[in-house]
Amino acid sequence: MFLFFMATSIAYGQVQKDSFGEKTIAVVKGIVKNEAGEILTGATVSIKGTKIFITTKNDGTFELKNVPEGSVLTVSYVGHTRTEIKLKPGQADVTIKMTSSTAVLGEVVVNNGLYKRPAGNFTGAAKTYTGDN
Repeated sequence: MFLFFMATSIAYGQVQKDSFGEKTIAVVKGIVKNEAGEILTGATVSIKGTKIFITTKNDGTFELKNVPEGSVLTVSYVGHTRTEIKLKPGQADVTIKMTSSTAVLGEVVVNNGLYKRPAGNFTGAAKTYTGDN
């Protein structure tokens, strides 16, 4: 009887109830990769509808604690399309594959942070880039 009870607590130890009676997953671990399978360091992983977020470590992994069961994880990374993953009940491990974004910038304006100045109105080097470059 004791052995069965212990095995049951190990199998279902990840899911618990919070103070509001909601089922939560103690720790959700995951890794974020691109289409080629390369890790993405610094990707932002958040729980949709909350202010809870974390960035991936140097090895592309992340760890979120006390995640409500059935939550949606939102992942964003520069140059990639925002991805949403719905967690299945009790799911504690996630592998997220992000796709590259093909958006093209029309124009980029670089200024000194205070105000715009015409290129001929200051000393130093200046270069103008257009969308064709």
